[in-house]
Amino acid sequence: MNMRVATSLMTAIAIAISTGSFTGRNVSAAQVEDQENGQQSQNKMEKKAAEIGKKLDELEQKMKTAKEEVKADMSRQMDELREMQKNVQEKLREMKTASGKALLDAKEGAKSAMDDLQNAYEKARARFSQ
Repeated sequence: MNMRVATSLMTAIAIAISTGSFTGRNVSAAQVEDQENGQQSQNKMEKKAAEIGKKLDELEQKMKTAKEEVKADMSRQMDELREMQKNVQEKLREMKTASGKALLDAKEGAKSAMDDLQNAYEKARARFSQ
């Protein structure tokens, strides 16, 4: 075997080992990085979701002391916000099990749901703070 073929073979073996090909797993460095970035994004989103949850709890407490004519509207709005909160939690659960393209899709879905919840909360807070 000449030196050039041996070098190519050794390079191919090294690549196969580093990507997990010998274990039946094809894991690239980019996939590992995507997974780590996904975990960091998920942690940030979970923290933000918890913060919004606390704000929703505070808004719900205000609802209890509101005038009767406002309570019904606030109650309806809170029901919508809580449904949106459930949607965010579902999207975050999807992120936990996703990888590759599905992880990117789940991340976008979670971000979009989080933004919708944040915007709806801000509108409700502004409306009922008057």
